[in-house]
Amino acid sequence: MSLIIRNGEISGFECSGGYVLNGEGSLIYPGNHTRRYTGQPDVNGPVSSIRFELLREGIEDYEYIWMLKESALKSW
Repeated sequence: MSLIIRNGEISGFECSGGYVLNGEGSLIYPGNHTRRYTGQPDVNGPVSSIRFELLREGIEDYEYIWMLKESALKSW
């Protein structure tokens, strides 16, 4: 993924030579391609991938397990 800089400001980014490909490993995608690839309205800003959402859920699960372990140790 590479940033597109115009007039000294970040105006977007480009994945795989301008194409959004399945399995490329991106965690976010450009929101202005949403309609083209999903049929849903375009958004202003990045769109998270399923991979990113599952990563976030895994981190939350780890935190819950850690909190459960800590609370169990306090009760001993």
